[in-house]
Amino acid sequence: FEIVIGEEDVRQGKPSPEAFLLAAQGLQLPPENCIVFEDSLSGVEATQRAGMKVVFLTTSLNASNLTASPSILQITGDYKNLCPENLL
Repeated sequence: FEIVIGEEDVRQGKPSPEAFLLAAQGLQLPPENCIVFEDSLSGVEATQRAGMKVVFLTTSLNASNLTASPSILQITGDYKNLCPENLL
């Protein structure tokens, strides 16, 4: 990974978008060009607040726990079902 952001790098945890925005800044990308892989509701909220898109992984929560959101590109159980072309 080019950029790694941990809890020691931010003042506020999720649902604050701080970690995601720091990662985008470190990658020199605008937030709207970033896709986050997330498995928590607070992570999805942080992603939305950062202006990023999200792929939700149902590793710890069922998809029925989510509310509809235009920021969610895909909901999947694992990475095997992902097709990068469909995310762009």
